[in-house]
Amino acid sequence: VVLFLDDIEVGPWLPAPLPPGVRCIVAPRSNTMPKGFARLHLQCLEGPAAVELQRRFTYAGKAPERVNPLWLKLASQLPQRLATAELPSLVTTTVELLEKDLGPCVTFVLGAIACSRVGLQPKEINELLQPEFPGAVWEEVARRLAPLLVQAETGAVQLKRLLQICAERKVPPEERVQVHKRLAVFFSSQLDPRRRVEACFHFFRTGNLARLLDSLVAWPIFQVLERDHRSALLEYCRAVGGYAVVRRALAKAGTTSLPQRII
Repeated sequence: VVLFLDDIEVGPWLPAPLPPGVRCIVAPRSNTMPKGFARLHLQCLEGPAAVELQRRFTYAGKAPERVNPLWLKLASQLPQRLATAELPSLVTTTVELLEKDLGPCVTFVLGAIACSRVGLQPKEINELLQPEFPGAVWEEVARRLAPLLVQAETGAVQLKRLLQICAERKVPPEERVQVHKRLAVFFSSQLDPRRRVEACFHFFRTGNLARLLDSLVAWPIFQVLERDHRSALLEYCRAVGGYAVVRRALAKAGTTSLPQRII
């Protein structure tokens, strides 16, 4: 098992030494590293190629002193007058420029991905777009924001940390509740239990415990949760009143062969 931990504060939660068979690569926020970890200091780009790369993407002295590769990618897509040395500001500017070009669908999809549990599939994003933004396609947004996106092994689209922060600023808490409600309705209509199970998360986040319990009572969803998302299942059961409540609801719904551990 190899863990990649990027831009985090390392603390005592990270065991040292690591368990057998586990390797960990850490890019910490600070200069603090747990004992027993080897350090590798990456130097700045050097040589003629680095000089030329920085010259091409340095706008009137606006580049940071130590040029970040992500800064270079984003700055290369913007007019010189809009480039700033601060990477978070550059991310915000990139999103705002895209909103001017493509409209409010940009904020809509970023808000939906930011509110999701583990990201959204490209097909799901396009399905969410069509009712409110006919003709809008996720692929155009993804192309412009590619340096700020992550594709999980499942194919789901996730936001890098800076874009996640930007999306959360653009979608305040009261609006996020509406996004969760919309996603709950969307996932409730999915045929595949592996995707329909995501509705539980959004009912949970909106505090709609009645609908959450109704979802848990659906045996195919319960099986997916028990098999793949046990920690989430425990959290949902506690939220609706405990395991006994869920077991009674499953029995009332006519589910047979209930596991004895659901007590």
